[in-house]
Amino acid sequence: MLDESENPDTRIPAMFQGPLGGVRRKWRALVRAGLTQDNFKSLLEGIELVPVDSLEGRLILTEQPSWPIPGDIQFGQVFFEIGEVCQQGLDLTDENDRDKWYARMRQFIFDGIDKFWFSLGLFACPQGMGFFPSTKAADANAARDAREILPGLLRWWPQMQQLDPRIVGSVTRLRYWPRWGFNAVHLCGKLRITDDEYRAIFKQDSTAAAETMRIWLKERS
Repeated sequence: MLDESENPDTRIPAMFQGPLGGVRRKWRALVRAGLTQDNFKSLLEGIELVPVDSLEGRLILTEQPSWPIPGDIQFGQVFFEIGEVCQQGLDLTDENDRDKWYARMRQFIFDGIDKFWFSLGLFACPQGMGFFPSTKAADANAARDAREILPGLLRWWPQMQQLDPRIVGSVTRLRYWPRWGFNAVHLCGKLRITDDEYRAIFKQDSTAAAETMRIWLKERS
């Protein structure tokens, strides 16, 4: 369930601040434990959280920053490691195993999407790649998944707007909303929007674009 309270929890894990290698190892160990023990959601509840404003540093929304700075907060690792770990023990040349990969990733995403910090990781998913591997099951469920994931991202839109000056990608500071909001707009492509509508939304400001996406969700679901 999404947190619909007036004061949603916008704390983030302190474990994501620091050198990329150390952050990656800690998060990968937790994701692996969630897979092997089948308790990822419970493990997420046990992560120590701190107010986002209490940690100074850039919010990195890319898997591999090209110019790291001490204090960076590595949210690009959230989705990347889930995708990697969910391949564990699978033969990705086998169609059934690829469907298992998709099912694992889907479960992990919905275990965490109610959390602000986890959704930051979904905003950081590689642009244009989508959230899931290309499989028969993923393709068949693409519209359903978009309708269920998009509200989770829109829930945190005001917080993303406030954090905009701290958001950084691989090369430049992402002050312009279309870049940090690309993955949300990409999901709308599964809701039968036209190419013209897709291009036009990037010309809107971030507030108007969020409202447009909410209308699409309501009218085209």
